[in-house]
Amino acid sequence: MSFFDYPGTEEETASAAPAEVFLPDASEADWAVLLRHCRRRKFGAGEAVMSPGSHEQSLFLIIDGNLEVLASTPDRRDAPAINVGPGSVLGEIAFFGGGGRSALVRATTPVEVAELDRVE
Repeated sequence: MSFFDYPGTEEETASAAPAEVFLPDASEADWAVLLRHCRRRKFGAGEAVMSPGSHEQSLFLIIDGNLEVLASTPDRRDAPAINVGPGSVLGEIAFFGGGGRSALVRATTPVEVAELDRVE
């Protein structure tokens, strides 16, 4: 099992669609190399980790804690869309696509992430 295999109980796994695992064939040595290029960051509960429209293009690997991804509603309110936790990857759209952030992501508990900056 890799460091970033998605956690979950067997019951959750059986009832949910198969999770996409980030770099599923990576070994522990591969993860160690990747994590050496990351910066560790911590966020408090309620803090925004990403904001829509921001031009940051880093990738976040969630190490500890929980976050909520919020989607804008037609009346411009932010509604929770999904909750993510350890093992999840966020920011892949901006990181790989080169665009800005597409969602508001807020910590619901204290969070630690490994941030990988995109090198131009």
